[in-house]
Amino acid sequence: MPRKRDIKDVEKEIKDLKKGIHLPAGKIGDVDKNKESVMSLKAFTTNIALAALKAKTAVDVEAAKVKKEIYEKDAIMKNLPVSTFDLSEMEVELKFVVEEVKGDDVLINTSLEKIASLQNSLSTVKLKFTSKPIVEYALASGEKVIK
Repeated sequence: MPRKRDIKDVEKEIKDLKKGIHLPAGKIGDVDKNKESVMSLKAFTTNIALAALKAKTAVDVEAAKVKKEIYEKDAIMKNLPVSTFDLSEMEVELKFVVEEVKGDDVLINTSLEKIASLQNSLSTVKLKFTSKPIVEYALASGEKVIK
């Protein structure tokens, strides 16, 4: 059975979210336009998946706050389910320039200037993220296995 998160865990995750999700591409603010935006494709796609997970966590925390602050105080509403969003599936299309292949990873460039200048040489990857519940099993030996 998956471990249920308690409200303190969720509140910590929200504080982490408020610090910001830092994706290497598409930064807003003071960006050195001469600096190349080269990064690992593996790290880039991992950050996208983590950003979606953190967004879902933020929505769940807000839904829990609504339940606690509004629904629990009303005799009728306390029996109703709280509405939230289902982020069970997400599709992302990435366009980038391949800089180098290093071992089992690909270094990509996501600089807007480089992408604009090399429109005919861009690589495109479509990713589809589908959520699955994490399941924890207890073996006869007492050891726990997470799948």
